[in-house]
Amino acid sequence: MEKFYLVSLCVSRIKNIFNPIKIDFLNSKNYNLENNRVKGIFGKNGIGKTAIIKSVEIIQNLILNPNFLSEKENILMLNKLIIKVRNLL
Repeated sequence: MEKFYLVSLCVSRIKNIFNPIKIDFLNSKNYNLENNRVKGIFGKNGIGKTAIIKSVEIIQNLILNPNFLSEKENILMLNKLIIKVRNLL
């Protein structure tokens, strides 16, 4: 099986992350992907750590499971995670 690496991620409108945030996982001075693996994410409560993990999980599922978006339980899960914006006019 081929190895895939996520080197950059932009997340918005998932859980408590409304505005886009971009995370670069690759050290700009060292391009050795084997040495740039994320070991953990830390920060204050409520800043979006779980949203980032869920985003990576969704990307992984989309790549590895071609039927991911056609499975009802996945659609329900995505509906719970995605922040919906309603027109207030």
